[in-house]
Amino acid sequence: MAAGVPAAVYWIAAAAAVAGTVQQIRVSNAQSRITEWQAKENARVANVQASEREVDRLKKLRHALAQNNVQAAASGISLTSENVAQSKQSSIKQFELDQLTDKVNTVGYVNNLKATAAANSALTTSNNLTTALQGVSSVVSSVDSSKSSALAPSGG
Repeated sequence: MAAGVPAAVYWIAAAAAVAGTVQQIRVSNAQSRITEWQAKENARVANVQASEREVDRLKKLRHALAQNNVQAAASGISLTSENVAQSKQSSIKQFELDQLTDKVNTVGYVNNLKATAAANSALTTSNNLTTALQGVSSVVSSVDSSKSSALAPSGG
């Protein structure tokens, strides 16, 4: 221990180091929770947007089917004719393909968000452990240093 410096000063410094480490961990955990919330919110928004796109596609399908009926009727073609039925089937198949593609893309995006949030959480846990170990190591070094100084014979 340095001459004239009470041992309590070293213990106060050690306590401050521990408090700083604990605060770093709390901030890190809070940031991790915010990131997880953002990922969940982005996933929710993606699902809402997918539903909106589905409604838009359905409206376009109905409009296309109605247009086919109007054109067939205006041309004097029976709505049950093979050409009209094939056109309807083609429009419906395209709608179903677009639906499936959008669902696959949305699910992939949402799963990617979830995986990224989980990886971030695991990294935060790992970083918190490293921070805690470094803080404990620093405190132990400080306490060991103060003990060694206290035990050393004073010169003079």
